[in-house]
Amino acid sequence: MLRQSRLLTAAGALALVTVPAAAQKAMGAKHEVGVDVAVMYQSLSLGGVSTSHLLLATPVDVRLGLVPKGKAKYMFEPRFTLAFDSKDPGTGQSAYVFTPDLNLVFAKDQRKGMFWTVGAGVDLLHAAGNSATQIGFNGGIGQRKPYESGAIRMEGFLQYKLKNTGKGLPSQVNIGARIGLSLWH
Repeated sequence: MLRQSRLLTAAGALALVTVPAAAQKAMGAKHEVGVDVAVMYQSLSLGGVSTSHLLLATPVDVRLGLVPKGKAKYMFEPRFTLAFDSKDPGTGQSAYVFTPDLNLVFAKDQRKGMFWTVGAGVDLLHAAGNSATQIGFNGGIGQRKPYESGAIRMEGFLQYKLKNTGKGLPSQVNIGARIGLSLWH
């Protein structure tokens, strides 16, 4: 009986020590890392000709949230997307689009609850030996739901990309939703 009570006391003391240590580690996180998938409606317009379609993108982006010190209500969030096509239907050659983006995320709590985001980015396109750029702006509203040691992140967004008439790129309006997983490091 004495042996069992010592074992229970040791286990209880170990539990009391590890819980605050884990909480302090989570509270001291410096980065939020996440990957998202998205569904969006896209409308393209150039020279009076318009077209629209539905897209499923996976992953739509990889995020790195830079968590501020203290109780700041904002966070900088660089996002990166790379789309590669081994055989572009129009040219038969490979093509890619790399999109670096910088967003500002506003929230009372950067780990759970509602958030707002606004940002800007640039599409760096390369196809058939030609390169082009296209500037875009975005905004969204979302929710983080705690899940294990991370969070499920859901967001509705609106994105507008300016046309580049010199390179024949149409203006774009994207309306959609993304869902992803966020982890803290």
